[in-house]
Amino acid sequence: MNLKFILFLHFYLYIVFTSNANELDSLSFNDYSSVSEKQFIEEAIIHPLNPPNTSSPRATIVSFINNMKYSHQILKATYLKNIELPGYFISDSIKEEMYQAELIFDRATDCLDLSSFPPSIQKDMSFSRAIMLKEILDRIPIPDLEKIPNKRDVEYDLENKKHPQLSHWRIPKTEIILVKQATEDSQGQYLFSKETVERIPGFYEEIKHLPYKSENYISKNFYPFYISTPGLLIPPKWISLLPDWSTTMLLNQTIWQWSALLFFIAISIGVAKVLHYILIELMSDRSAVIKQWSKVLFITCCIIIIYFLNRLLNDQVNLVGNVLVGFKIGLEALFWLLFSFLTFHFTSAIAESIINTSNAKKIGLEATYTRAIFMVLSTILTFFVIVFGLSQIGLAVLPLVTGVGIGGIAIALAIRPTLENIIASFTIFADKPYRVNDRVQVLNYNGTIESIGIRSTRIRLLSGPLVTVPNEKMATVEIENIQKRPYLKRDFNIKIKHESSIEIVEKSVQIIKDVLAVPMNSNTPDHPNHAINNMEFPPKVFFNQINNDSFNIYVVFWYFPAEWWDFMEFSEKINFKIIKSLKEASIDFAFPTQTLQLQNSSKSKASTVD
Repeated sequence: MNLKFILFLHFYLYIVFTSNANELDSLSFNDYSSVSEKQFIEEAIIHPLNPPNTSSPRATIVSFINNMKYSHQILKATYLKNIELPGYFISDSIKEEMYQAELIFDRATDCLDLSSFPPSIQKDMSFSRAIMLKEILDRIPIPDLEKIPNKRDVEYDLENKKHPQLSHWRIPKTEIILVKQATEDSQGQYLFSKETVERIPGFYEEIKHLPYKSENYISKNFYPFYISTPGLLIPPKWISLLPDWSTTMLLNQTIWQWSALLFFIAISIGVAKVLHYILIELMSDRSAVIKQWSKVLFITCCIIIIYFLNRLLNDQVNLVGNVLVGFKIGLEALFWLLFSFLTFHFTSAIAESIINTSNAKKIGLEATYTRAIFMVLSTILTFFVIVFGLSQIGLAVLPLVTGVGIGGIAIALAIRPTLENIIASFTIFADKPYRVNDRVQVLNYNGTIESIGIRSTRIRLLSGPLVTVPNEKMATVEIENIQKRPYLKRDFNIKIKHESSIEIVEKSVQIIKDVLAVPMNSNTPDHPNHAINNMEFPPKVFFNQINNDSFNIYVVFWYFPAEWWDFMEFSEKINFKIIKSLKEASIDFAFPTQTLQLQNSSKSKASTVD
C-alpha cells in the first residue's frame, strides 16, 4: 500500500474540512454512472484485478472520473474517522480503508498511457498526472455523455466506415486526446494518450487559475496539497508541528522537502563511507577470498542504502515533478550499476572460494581457468543486468545492442593478438605441458614457471630475472619440462695413467663399482646409494676406451628422485669417495700430456722434451 498517497490526501482533507466542510457536504456527484457508489466500491474491492472499462472514449472518461471520485470519498470518510481516534498512529481498520481507496485510485491511473515514462517511475508519475488531470476536468466543460462516443459508436465506426475515424477522440476545445491502443496487452482500449499525459503539467498550469465547476464533485486544491505534504516520515497528526516557513514553495518543492532531501543524502553517503572503511580498507591485507566477499558485502549494503533512500525520498519526502524524475532515474541508474558490480564480484568471489577449498594453486593453471570461466560467466550476467537496468530507466536498448554487435567486429580485429593468446592458453590448459613451479627449458630460457595467465606465462630464470612469454608462443614451441623428469642422470669419465698395468685398470673399475654399490652387509634401507641403485636403472662402470695418454673408465648412474640439490650433494660425496679409494690403492689419475720436439738450427741436433 502506498501510504504516501494516503497521507497527502490526509493533509488535503484536513484543509478542506476545516475551511470548506459545509461546501463539500452540499456537493452532489455528477451522474456519470448508473451504478451506485456502494455498488461501485464493493465491486472494486471484491474484484481488485478487474481493470477499468476503457472500451470507448465515454467508458474511459466515466471510469477515470468515477474512480477518482469514489477514492476521494473513501478517504474523506476515513479521515473523519481517524481524527476521532486517539493516538498519533494509524489503526489497522483505517489502513484497510486507505488500502481500498488506493485500490480504486490505481484503477483511475490505468486510464492513462504512461508508456513514455521509464518503467521505474511510471507508478510515481501516475499519481501526480492523475491528480492534475482530475483538477483539469474539474475546471473545464465536459460534453454530456450522449455526445461522447460509446462502444456501440466505436463498433459502428469500425464496421461500416471505409476509413474509421474513432482511432482517437478529443475533448472539445482542448488538446486532451484519448487514443485507441494498438499494443498487444491493451489492444482496442481507449486511454488518455501518452502525449496528453506528458503535457498534463502544462495544461494544469494554464487552467489552475480557473474556478471549479460547481456542478461537479470537485477535488478542491487536490494537487497543491499533494506536492506539499509529507508521507509516513511525519504522521498526519504531527503536521501541525511543522513551522510555517517550512511549507514555503521553492522550485516546486517545499523547504522542508529540500531539507529532508539533503539530510537523507548526507546520511546515506556517511553510512557508505563507514562501510567502505570497515569492509574494504580494513580488509585490504586479507586473503583474496575474504577481500572478494568483503566487496560483495559492501556493494550489497550500498544497494540496500540506495533502496531505502529511494523509498524515503519517494514515499516519505514525497518529491514530485522534475525533481522526482531526476532523483528517481539517478538512483535507479545507480542501483543497477551497483547491481552489475555485485553480479561481477559475486561470481569472482565464488571462483576464489572454489580455488581456496580445492587447494588449487592460486597462480596455477586450474586456478587461472577457474577464474577465466567465472569471469566469462560474470561478464555475460553483468551485460544482461546492465541492459535490463537501462530499459528500466527508459533508455533504448536495441540501438545499444546493435551498436555492440557492429563494434564487436572492429574490436575483435583490434584484439586479435590477445584472442590468439587466450585460445593458446586453452591449448596449454588441455595439454598441460607445464604447471606452476615446474622448471622448464623453452626459447633459450631456463627457469621456473612462476604463473600461468590467460594471456602469458611468466618464467623466473635461474639467473633471477622474470620473463613473460605470450601463450601463443608457448603453445607452438618445444618445451623441455625439466621438472617432470623421473630421475637425474650423471655420466663422466675417469682417466688412469697410460703406464698402468691391466691389473690396475681392472682394480680401478672394481673400486668405482664398489663406491657406487650398496654394501652387501648394509641393513639400512635409507643408505645413500639406494638413490642410484634402482632395479631398472643400476649404475654402470666400464673400461671403454684406450686413449693416447690414458685408459678411460666410463661411469653413469641415475639418481632418484629428481631433486637437483640433493643430486648435487650426492655427486659431491661420490667424487670424494672415488678419489679417496683410488688414492688408497695407489692409483693415479692421468693428466693430459703433450710432446714437443725442439731443434737447434746451428748444431742440427734435436732433443725431445716431455
